Amino acid sequence: MSKEEKSREGFEERERIKREELESFLKSMADEIKRKANADFFDVEIEYKKKRKHGREKAKFEIEIKWESGGSVQSGSEKSESEFSRVKKEMKVIQKSFIPMFESGEITEENMSNEFAEKVNRLVELNSAFAAYSKGKAWENELDLFTEKLLELKSAAEEKDFEKAKALAYEINSLKKACHRKYIKD
Repeated sequence: MSKEEKSREGFEERERIKREELESFLKSMADEIKRKANADFFDVEIEYKKKRKHGREKAKFEIEIKWESGGSVQSGSEKSESEFSRVKKEMKVIQKSFIPMFESGEITEENMSNEFAEKVNRLVELNSAFAAYSKGKAWENELDLFTEKLLELKSAAEEKDFEKAKALAYEINSLKKACHRKYIKD
């Protein structure tokens, strides 16, 4: 494959390819993804943007695939206890920040920030990892509802719908508390 631009910094690699090479490149990436199917954590995000400016159409299509491997995996797609703990802790920190952001006025109808949307997106990623660990667990049904509301929050954040985002943040907090009361024994 001829590369117009290739840079390497740490684990990052970027490539520019010609239009004619796109199909074979995507096929090789699909093969690589198949080999990573048993990774400890696997997440895919697809973004497509299209806009019209001065009579011309511009489009951008990005696929972001993240995976982590190398930890001890208990069985199937279950996470190791340390990975599970890390995911839960990060989820807790992000979720705890939502309500104070609304109550303090940090987030208002006029200034729903990209930072808030980024936090929601990160929580969606972490929730995917948590859901993989939760397969077959008693709380799986509650997690399905939590996930549904979290995706609604993501949509509201992206649309900068303040009232909906605020209501969903409170609802998600309540769902989490109810689930913890039901399944976490102190």
